[in-house]
Amino acid sequence: MSLMNWIYGGKLLDMVADRMKRFIERYDMVYLFASGGKDSALLLLASSYLPEGLRKRIVVVYTEIVENTHPMNVEQTYALVQRLLPEALERVERVDAARQSMVRVASYRVQAPGLIHIRAYNHDYPGRTFLDTMEMLGVGCVRASYARNPMEKRWCMLLFKYKWWTELRAFKGIRPLIVGVKASDSVGRERRWKDVDLRMPVKTFDTPTGQDVALAPLIDLTSQEVAMLLKQHNVALKTYELYGDSLNCVFCPFR
Repeated sequence: MSLMNWIYGGKLLDMVADRMKRFIERYDMVYLFASGGKDSALLLLASSYLPEGLRKRIVVVYTEIVENTHPMNVEQTYALVQRLLPEALERVERVDAARQSMVRVASYRVQAPGLIHIRAYNHDYPGRTFLDTMEMLGVGCVRASYARNPMEKRWCMLLFKYKWWTELRAFKGIRPLIVGVKASDSVGRERRWKDVDLRMPVKTFDTPTGQDVALAPLIDLTSQEVAMLLKQHNVALKTYELYGDSLNCVFCPFR
């Protein structure tokens, strides 16, 4: 048993759910980011332990990267939501984000509970797919030494996820988010979240379109603890069983 699991008496999932509960209570609507991977699966699992009224304040945001996300990942994500947060499927907004205006329109239609499924093309070059962009910009890790900031080192994250997310939430003022990041994921994440209060691990980020208030309820968990909790609650992820990965990004130049 890990130190964290010991501290919380073997009730790590209760700790995650409690953090989410106290955060969601502050807002009428929150965005929960899902990728079909283990961390977001645990967020969905924890959401299933929330009171019904709080579950109905959640809007799941799922991004499928055109020409990089495997169909198995799409199927897996919807299956997780169906099992763990079925309220989100009451309103499904599918956005074929080949044009920026489509996401702006979707922003006006967002209601909780719900699910926003973004089929993401290149944000800055409308209509260009992941493979088009890789041919144009090159493999991300090759460009990393020339990047001006950490986000630019991963042009795939910047152009196919982050910019769409920012625009999607452009008319919401202060935007409460629930994200599946862990300090153990990378040195960068450990550094960015090192001073957070673990009783309520929240950070505020200024963006070009407003202010994000992000809760990271898994911040002090390890990958082993996440996998353990999913196994204990019989949440099986087929893509990991077959390929050892979520397949949200089939090709990743950063591994």
